[in-house]
Amino acid sequence: MKTLRVYGDSFAVGEWGGNPYGIMGWVKMLGDLLSLQIQNNSISGSSTEYAISTFVKEFNRGLIADDDIIIFVTSSTGRLYFSHQFNVDPSTASKYLREPQYTAPHDWYWKNKDHIEWWMVNNDRAMQCITFESYIQLLKNFAISKPQCTVIILTAYNNGYYNQDIFNAIPPANFLRANIFLNNISEAEIVPGDSEPSDHNWWREFTSIDSRANHLTNPNLSILANLLVESIQTSSTDNITYDKFQTKNIEKIKSKEQYLKYVSSDLIPYLKYIENNLK
Repeated sequence: MKTLRVYGDSFAVGEWGGNPYGIMGWVKMLGDLLSLQIQNNSISGSSTEYAISTFVKEFNRGLIADDDIIIFVTSSTGRLYFSHQFNVDPSTASKYLREPQYTAPHDWYWKNKDHIEWWMVNNDRAMQCITFESYIQLLKNFAISKPQCTVIILTAYNNGYYNQDIFNAIPPANFLRANIFLNNISEAEIVPGDSEPSDHNWWREFTSIDSRANHLTNPNLSILANLLVESIQTSSTDNITYDKFQTKNIEKIKSKEQYLKYVSSDLIPYLKYIENNLK
């Protein structure tokens, strides 16, 4: 059966934080619009290495059909991708970058702290950017081998990829790469603070976690899903541009009243966990 297969991190995850809250992100919207079965392999906090490894494993097991639609969302460089992240808990690829305060059962970080810090300091960022681009080329080669498949690349963060001539050969018609960064759309939604640094930690100071599914408000989730339908139908991502998305449509959430107002206006989903963290 033709399937929509998605690989990525929190920008594509269908189950928030690994728990099925019933939140409808853009992947579910897209699957419904296309009337397709969905296989979402995204995990919040995971690395691009985990995503590409999962894709290759599914390919080697013969799980990817000749007419499947593949959407691959690249994450940020610098996320951990040791065997622990692949085999035990993929979501820790980014959590350990912020030095978690909890221990068991997630005590792997503390047992390996010195080694992890050495790796972070000595990891060659330029080489990792080249490696990221190589993942994209692997997916392009896959698209060439399966011309009935559609492969779409969405990029979450601007990691300074190497777009030199070696990578700029004309891609096959079924390989599409959107010229946007999802994180830019996410940040543009938030009304900036007057004198506060408007980063992600500032944004979730009172809610604890990002109150938006896939880091986007509901209108932009719907916009992205519909733009992807158009891209699949036209074999082009020229339609996916920043001006199509809403900007500055949500302020930093500081109170329960404000949160519930946004929920009732269908701007963001409802989570009991967030309501309980607000006064």
